[in-house]
Amino acid sequence: LEVAAKRDAEAWAATVEADIARGTYRKQTGEKTTLGELLTRYRENVTPRKRGARVETYRINALLATDSHARKLVCRFVSGVTPADVAKWRDGRLKVATPSTVQKEMSLLSSVFAVASQEWGLEGLLNPFKAIRRPKVHNARDRRITPLELEAICGATGSPELALLLRLGVETGA
Repeated sequence: LEVAAKRDAEAWAATVEADIARGTYRKQTGEKTTLGELLTRYRENVTPRKRGARVETYRINALLATDSHARKLVCRFVSGVTPADVAKWRDGRLKVATPSTVQKEMSLLSSVFAVASQEWGLEGLLNPFKAIRRPKVHNARDRRITPLELEAICGATGSPELALLLRLGVETGA
């Protein structure tokens, strides 16, 4: 057993030394830090300085919740989160959330990786969210007010002039 462990260690060392010699060695960071820990740190240190802090805090808490769809993702060590993991999470999330929500969550998680890499000393940490496609957002609405709804609104105004302006606005597309 000791011989096999020594052989494995020597093989690993040879691989790292070869990568260093080629200039392709990347220091593995985040081997002991989970994405959930980074999210918590981000929520405490970065989010409060933002204008949309309340909404972002809510979004982070939802990602950290024990029953969330992101649970498998946030429990992983950040060095082990791959674009394939993110794509799997995205596809699962799209089954229960709108593309806009998933896009906002992806942007948040991408920002967490960026801050961790640039400011928190996790050099060499690759951002898997940059490598995958974002869902397309279709926010266009195709609904017009019905004649019954328009009559109800005009009747509720109590002013014939305002009702006339409302009808004019609807007819002209204003």
